[in-house]
Amino acid sequence: MTQKKEVMQIHREILDFWFGDIVNGDVTSDRNELWWSGKPDIDTTIKTRFEKALLKAHLKDFSSWKAPAEHYLAFIILFDQFPLNIYRKTPKAYDFADHALALCLTGLDLGLDQALAPIQRVFFYLPLEHSESLDHQNQSVALFNQLVKTTSGALKEKMQGFQKFAVEHRNIVAEFGRFPHRNAVLGRTPTSAEVAYLENGGKRFGQ
Repeated sequence: MTQKKEVMQIHREILDFWFGDIVNGDVTSDRNELWWSGKPDIDTTIKTRFEKALLKAHLKDFSSWKAPAEHYLAFIILFDQFPLNIYRKTPKAYDFADHALALCLTGLDLGLDQALAPIQRVFFYLPLEHSESLDHQNQSVALFNQLVKTTSGALKEKMQGFQKFAVEHRNIVAEFGRFPHRNAVLGRTPTSAEVAYLENGGKRFGQ
């Protein structure tokens, strides 16, 4: 199989697994357990199905993927979401974040996010929300604000939920300059304020 065909096959498998069917800008089935539960069996499924692709893609030339919006989205999910499942609560969970962020920023410069359904755009933007740069966090909030403005009905309510989480992430980085919950796994020395934050129920986002 040529590299181009292999990339095409992986991209479709990722999107079908993550979203299922999409109608009127949203998924047609409840994906919350898959996306957010952090259950060990889901982590294992993602590891079994996609770790090989993740490690192989990590070594590939990104230039071969600078094509359709859905290709960008698939590899953003591969690099941003799947490591958090596959390597949960280990340093390797963050090893691929720079690749996801680079694809996100390049895709935004090309306007590729505008070709995607609103629910897909959520995951296109998440590398910004996961970044410990306040500039990226502010950009994330602005993009989620736009999603809310451009949707309606039940989909708008869902986007408002994602907007709330974007603001929450931004506020943590604005206060601490980073995510305190990552300190232990990354071997960073916490400040007293960060210790107090976590001891008083500060968000860990499943990590």
